[in-house]
Amino acid sequence: MTMLKNKLFLSYISNFKDISVDLIKKLEALGYVVTSNDNDELSLDDEKKIRVSLIRTDGILVLVNSEALVDDSFYNNVSIVEKYNKTSKPLLYVITEDSLDEMFNKIYNDHSHSDDDLLRADDYRDVIEGANYITLSSDLEAKLNELGLKAKDETTEAEVKVENIEVETDKENNVEAKEEKQEAPVERKVIIPTKIINDKRVAFNMPTKLKEETTKPEENKVLPHEIDEILEKAKEKYVQEEYMTAAYLFQSIKENPEAQYFIAYMFSQGLGVDQDDKKAFEYYKKAVDNDNTDAYCGLADAYYYALGTKKNDVLAIEYYKKAADLGDKDALYHLANCYYYGEGDARNYQEALKIYEQFAKEGNIQAIHNLGCIYNEGLGVKKNYPKAFEYLKAASDKGHAAATNDLANMYFEGHAVEQSYSKAMKIYEEAAKMGDGTAYKNIGDCHFYGCGVKVDRTKAIQFYKKASTNRCAEAQFFLGALCEKGDDIELSYDEAFKWYMKAAEHGHAKAEEKIGHHYYFGYSVKVNKEEAFKWYKMSALHGNPDAMYDLALCYRTGIGVEADEVRAFRWYKEAAKYDHIKGLNALGDCYLTAIGTGEDTVKAYDAYKKAADLGDPQGQLNVGKCYYGGYGVKKSYESAVTWFKKAAVQDSVEAQVLLADAYYEGSGAIQNYKEAIKWYKKAIRQDSTYAYYMLGKCSQYGQGTPKNMKEALKYYQEAADLGDDLSQYELGEYYSQSDNPDYNLEKAFSYFEESASKGLSLSIIRLAQCYYFGDGIKPDKDYAYDLLKQAADAGVAEAKDLIKEYF
Repeated sequence: MTMLKNKLFLSYISNFKDISVDLIKKLEALGYVVTSNDNDELSLDDEKKIRVSLIRTDGILVLVNSEALVDDSFYNNVSIVEKYNKTSKPLLYVITEDSLDEMFNKIYNDHSHSDDDLLRADDYRDVIEGANYITLSSDLEAKLNELGLKAKDETTEAEVKVENIEVETDKENNVEAKEEKQEAPVERKVIIPTKIINDKRVAFNMPTKLKEETTKPEENKVLPHEIDEILEKAKEKYVQEEYMTAAYLFQSIKENPEAQYFIAYMFSQGLGVDQDDKKAFEYYKKAVDNDNTDAYCGLADAYYYALGTKKNDVLAIEYYKKAADLGDKDALYHLANCYYYGEGDARNYQEALKIYEQFAKEGNIQAIHNLGCIYNEGLGVKKNYPKAFEYLKAASDKGHAAATNDLANMYFEGHAVEQSYSKAMKIYEEAAKMGDGTAYKNIGDCHFYGCGVKVDRTKAIQFYKKASTNRCAEAQFFLGALCEKGDDIELSYDEAFKWYMKAAEHGHAKAEEKIGHHYYFGYSVKVNKEEAFKWYKMSALHGNPDAMYDLALCYRTGIGVEADEVRAFRWYKEAAKYDHIKGLNALGDCYLTAIGTGEDTVKAYDAYKKAADLGDPQGQLNVGKCYYGGYGVKKSYESAVTWFKKAAVQDSVEAQVLLADAYYEGSGAIQNYKEAIKWYKKAIRQDSTYAYYMLGKCSQYGQGTPKNMKEALKYYQEAADLGDDLSQYELGEYYSQSDNPDYNLEKAFSYFEESASKGLSLSIIRLAQCYYFGDGIKPDKDYAYDLLKQAADAGVAEAKDLIKEYF
């Protein structure tokens, strides 16, 4: 069995630079492998680096002192580490001052710190006290051993044989698993790479000593019988940590599948070569294509974390599964995460549940928490609140902050337990002290809405700000929304934009969409449609269906990007997958009128019907239109009326008018003028010009109501003032009648002229007659001819007849 070294990840910020260098040297001298980060401001790429570094980490050390606890970057680093510590590896706080009390006394006695800094640091004291911590001057090796993080296993270096190197999986580093004496996984002839050289990327050059011993493979090709000998020598150099020499030897036989596996790992970690994810991926792929099973997990990591290739959860699952089938427990756990956190076809909560149950039995705290979430939210299984409570309580008892917050949610909602806001608040406070930003947000919500406490918006906002400093994007987004509305906080688009940007830095999709709106409408920033498009796209790619619809609209109308109906259709379709109402209706429009896709009335009807079944009045109206016109479904006026009525009762003005027309004409319903008038009157509440016109018509001719020309004129005038051409025509006819007490040719002419300008053929003919006979205007027979010719060319038969009669 090979000599294994435990790998440690060291999280620290820049003010620990000197201390960290000494600590890393000390740990390496003890036989540990150490990688670290020292970023003040973490970008998405930096976050990715930390995430990747934690893939094969056995334990985590966090450097902390009085300066760090009042520095935002400390909380940023720690929260990322906690976020990606999926397998709940041991975490140890290393205090660089003499004691915990001394560290906090320095903070309390420093009057330059703000109240928020002091409160946050004081809250974090509970987190440290509830975790494993040690001072820098203490026996670090003993503490690490206590946590199951021994520098080496029990075998000595002399016992190592390169020819037969065997490795056990995570069980060597899992104390609880040792005690349970589980069966060892399938043994594999694999050398687990043992060291990452932190921030010391060595150029891939042939060492001087080796040059004297070995000729370059380019000058003398390696013969088949020499490959095994070189491979074993390369492994030997690798175990001896002579990485440059090992890398060169592996490269000299790079067509060998096992060598390809080693080359891939060395490129992925920067051992003896410059770190290069793309090359690592290429060699993992070659090794797998050449049937090297050891490379499965590395290739899966590349697909899952997008290292040197595009993210592909489906392929990650395929290779994690192959590695897991060979007994790799780490791959098995990653497989569960793919099923749980994956997207699209990769997501499979039932499979995730099966695997998490195995790890939960071994005491894996993150698996226990995820099981609680699965049962609480009904992810792939029927909701089971008692079971969810059991798992969340177990994870909370083990110190899992997010699980503690989720447990509080169960008391808040009354799931599996009697609802109790006060109990929920108490547990939220526990979770907050453990460093969970969402818990601070929830405490803020309790104060904001008065749940278990009196409404106190000022205190709520203080907690939202605390949550924000703990990287809670939801709190940052909510603060932005408050600033944008001016609710309980000063109205400020500038402040709203800043909060949205903070949330967006953490990938908050709705915040990204809001930033898009700011650029689109010019809130606090100059109008920039291209920038708006960019943010809508970012939000859409993060799964926000509202932004998908916005993005589709940009492509449809050419806002901030070149118009592209095909892309518009695709994003409408994507939004529709989330049952986005506007997306479904827009998708139906695309299929009905061939926008970005071929005409397909059946699919149009299906999209409209889905929106209608979700209770959307526009969807119900569109389904009614499909039945009325026979689009994608058998024509049925009766069914059309049924759907029009559903939309009409939800105040769809178009549906109210169509329903009224159905009663007026007797199409799909028994002709009923009174019922028609009822729906026309509902439509005029939303200033429907057509409804005003029809009510005027009903009053003029006594349809469903006594004849009343005065009432009719009132309705016609309302519609005319709103620009309705038919009503303007009717008013022109009324004032042109000589037996009318309100006879006024000038007034009639003005109404005909206004209506004719909108293209109404009836008014064009009447206007031509006014010019021909000089009614209300000076006679102009040439212009009268031109007007009639215009109408005749448009196919109006009456205009043709008048030309023959007059000219």
